Amino acid sequence: MVTLDLHNTGMTFQPEFHDCETLSRLRWLYDVWASYLRTTVETLVAWRFETVDILGSSDLWFQGDLINMLGVRIFYQYQSRLLQSDFSALLGP
Repeated sequence: MVTLDLHNTGMTFQPEFHDCETLSRLRWLYDVWASYLRTTVETLVAWRFETVDILGSSDLWFQGDLINMLGVRIFYQYQSRLLQSDFSALLGP
């Protein structure tokens, strides 16, 4: 007989299998998936906040009639971080 208990592990409930060795091995798959899901959600939320911050204010991009280099620098740093680390965190190295 297989029973299933759910234990709250933060964002999700973790299944706890009893009396079945094969099903208890699924715990590893669940842990990997929950970790990936947590990383994905955290990364996407951070991207959203940063994108709104960058695109939200025209004062960041323009100083009078001229382009403000601070906005260009902030955008370049954001783009560089996306390409160097954030995409690999989501998609793997």
